[in-house]
Amino acid sequence: MNTIYKKTQFGILGIIIFIMMLIISIVYFYGSSSNFLVPYLILMFVFVVTILLFYKLTISIDEEKITAIFGIGFLKKTILLSEIDSIENYEIPWYAGIGVRLTPKGWLWNVSTGNAVLIQNKTKTITFLVGSNEVDEVINILKQKI
Repeated sequence: MNTIYKKTQFGILGIIIFIMMLIISIVYFYGSSSNFLVPYLILMFVFVVTILLFYKLTISIDEEKITAIFGIGFLKKTILLSEIDSIENYEIPWYAGIGVRLTPKGWLWNVSTGNAVLIQNKTKTITFLVGSNEVDEVINILKQKI
C-alpha cells in the first residue's frame, strides 16, 4: 500500500524514567552487601523489555487503514478506514500518563501527554485514542479518506 502519512514519536520522558530506574537499581545492586543476582537480572530484563515495547509510537495511514505501532512492533492496532464513523481531537489530561491503557473514552495509546485523535467505529463498539503531536494533520487526512 501507498503510505499517505507516517510519523514516529519518541517517548523521551518514559525513556528517561526507565534509564533512571535502571541506574538506581545498578547502584543499589553493586552497593549492597547481599547477593540478589537473580532478582536483579529479572528486574533488568523487565526494564529492557519495557523500553523496547514502549520507547516510540509510530502512526501510519494508507489508503485502507490507520495503524499505531508501539516500540519494536509487538503492540500494534489497526483500524480500517471504512469502519470509522467519527474522528475528533481529544485533549489528554497530564495525569493520564503514557503507554497503553483503558480510559473512560476508550483505549489510549500515547508516548507523551497532550492531544490525541479519538476514533470511533460505525457500530460504536470500538473507541480508540492515539496520541500525536500532529493531531490536526492526522484528523484532516482521515477525514479526506473516509
